[in-house]
Amino acid sequence: MAVWDLIARLQGSRNIEQLANRIADAVENAVWQTVESRLQGMTRAEARGYVFARSGLPVRAAIQHWVSENSPLSSAISHELATRARWQVASRILRRAVYTKAARQTPGDRAAA
Repeated sequence: MAVWDLIARLQGSRNIEQLANRIADAVENAVWQTVESRLQGMTRAEARGYVFARSGLPVRAAIQHWVSENSPLSSAISHELATRARWQVASRILRRAVYTKAARQTPGDRAAA
């Protein structure tokens, strides 16, 4: 029995990760517009925490929207989904900030760095 329970949990975890990806896709641009101007001058850790915090409301709203169109989620699954989606948004935004900063630099700025 324990093997089947483990397989069911792993499959559920994979489904949560896929849904977290969709939620992150839905809110990434809105969060980017909110945090973009504030990230300059922050360390990577500060920026990650800031983006994680600022992504809370949009992620919860996207989850509520998904629930209203699909099926209800338990509180534990909803919390896990929100946490995973928020970390994905934070990772994506930080990557985007690095690429945006590099794109804005002139060749002279890159040589100096």
